[in-house]
Amino acid sequence: MTPRLPGSALAISLAFAAPVAGHAQALQLCVQEGGGFVVALQQDQTCDQLPGIWVALDIGDHDWTGEGTGAMRTASPNDRVAVGDTEPGARLHVAYTGDEGAAMLVEDPDSATEAMRVTPDGRTILGGISGDSARLTVNAPAGDEAIRARAGGVTSFVVAADGQVGVGTSVPAAALAVAAQGDEDPLHVTPPGASRPALVLDAEGELGIGVETPEDKLAVLNEGPGRAGFFRTENAGNIAAALSATTTGRGNAVFANVLSRESTSAALRAVHSGGGRAGQFDGSVSVSGNLGINTLNPTAKLVIEGDDDGADVVVRDERFARMRMVAEAPTDDVTLSVQARGSSNAERAEIGTVSNHGMVLFTNGETRIRLQRNGAVCIGNC
Repeated sequence: MTPRLPGSALAISLAFAAPVAGHAQALQLCVQEGGGFVVALQQDQTCDQLPGIWVALDIGDHDWTGEGTGAMRTASPNDRVAVGDTEPGARLHVAYTGDEGAAMLVEDPDSATEAMRVTPDGRTILGGISGDSARLTVNAPAGDEAIRARAGGVTSFVVAADGQVGVGTSVPAAALAVAAQGDEDPLHVTPPGASRPALVLDAEGELGIGVETPEDKLAVLNEGPGRAGFFRTENAGNIAAALSATTTGRGNAVFANVLSRESTSAALRAVHSGGGRAGQFDGSVSVSGNLGINTLNPTAKLVIEGDDDGADVVVRDERFARMRMVAEAPTDDVTLSVQARGSSNAERAEIGTVSNHGMVLFTNGETRIRLQRNGAVCIGNC
């Protein structure tokens, strides 16, 4: 067995002795306790001839320096080196214990500036000794990027000097900037175990929530219970809106469609619990189906549930406030008009037909007064 030194670990240095003329060169390593390596290249020189206590090391037999499991060891094949272990499992194998200050340290000895430190608990710190509890900490000096990753010569990820993060761009202009390449989608977010993304921003700039292939600027799908969307504004003034939709073309600003046949389903539901409005419409409103005001279950085209605190329907206009009902007829549509005139020449309330038809007043399903279209009046059993 190749001898080893007892006692403390050795400070390691290398010295090369010049060969003596006429002697073949042979590699001989000698180690001295408290000293270092000496390389003797003469065949007739041995370690015990040197002053002090020396022990020969046989590199070919994979010796190590120090005691215990060794401070350094070389092994074949592949010229592996171990520090703190006798069986290197890689080209460089460092074994350490938790009471050591660092498992690995790279620094500038002149300025004592650390370039890299690997702590005993497995944390890697670049650019300083402050690493908190992160597994990887990069301490970049002012003006330097913290991280840059390239793929195929193109920057795929960067943490800029100002802390902004860029994905697909080397010059992020926001806290997080994502630049897609070609026709790829900039963003997919998929929850654990999900079969499709929960959030998609495609190459056309269309956003899908619960929709994998959005075909609109915003597409939201909820296949479970609850809301597909919820918008709320608080104390923002009278002109603020929780949801504002505007179209400048021929399309719809808002299109609401319910596919369920459940009576409680609503394509558009507006509820207010304060003093404001549940809905405000400036312009025309088109409803396909039943419309309920203050009710969730309208059973007719328009159902208004009153609350006994005033008028349920108010039609207001500067001069003529009109309500008209039109029934389509084969020859001439029948039109009933209820209106309030506010003009200076005729201030009165009116009810009648504005088509070429008479009008009937009835009670209990029976005709009581008939006004003929020529002005004749029939009262009673007409």
